[in-house]
Amino acid sequence: LLPTRQKTQPLPILAIGKTCMKRTAQIGLSLITLLVLVLLAVTTLASNAWATLPTISSATIVTDNSYITVNFSEGVFTGAGESGNLIAGDFELTLAQNGGTASAVTINSEASSSGVEQVTNAQYKLHLTLTGTPEGVETITIAPKTATSIYDADDNPMADTESSTVTLKDKTAPKVKTNGWVFKHDDASGAVVAGAVKPGDDIYVEVTFSEDMDQTT
Repeated sequence: LLPTRQKTQPLPILAIGKTCMKRTAQIGLSLITLLVLVLLAVTTLASNAWATLPTISSATIVTDNSYITVNFSEGVFTGAGESGNLIAGDFELTLAQNGGTASAVTINSEASSSGVEQVTNAQYKLHLTLTGTPEGVETITIAPKTATSIYDADDNPMADTESSTVTLKDKTAPKVKTNGWVFKHDDASGAVVAGAVKPGDDIYVEVTFSEDMDQTT
């Protein structure tokens, strides 16, 4: 009898190859997904870094201290999506006395547009209520209430560190600080003459005021 020839099983090379290709495809897909996520994150960070945030360009106060005009670098709104004009709650006002008598400031809600009047999208008037009579040394600093109070048309928020400062106008009448000294006066030379003042003498009185005086007004 001839010996029986046993069948040999072929090596599973094809199966191994398919498994390797599948795993390679999965790894490749995972890497592509990771790369896309990284690119999106980098793009978002770059966009935020390059975004131009709105700022306060300047602020001025009128002679009677009744309102402050605030100018912005661009049109601004109370919320994202150009959702409305600015309101009193969007602002923080801080008064520094600096030795003056005005002690507090608020936005006058009874004034035009509840205290915040739009001139243009980039300019607003803040109507004021002051406590005390200003002496011209007090200052008011205007700033956003929070970092999400004021937005531009591209939904960029104004930083809450943004601010501008104005100095209040002097509305306190001058006072005489000292009653003054009476001096005998030589009308010809303009010099002070020693000696007691007698009836008929030319005299002048030295008076010190609380602030500089303008003799022409």
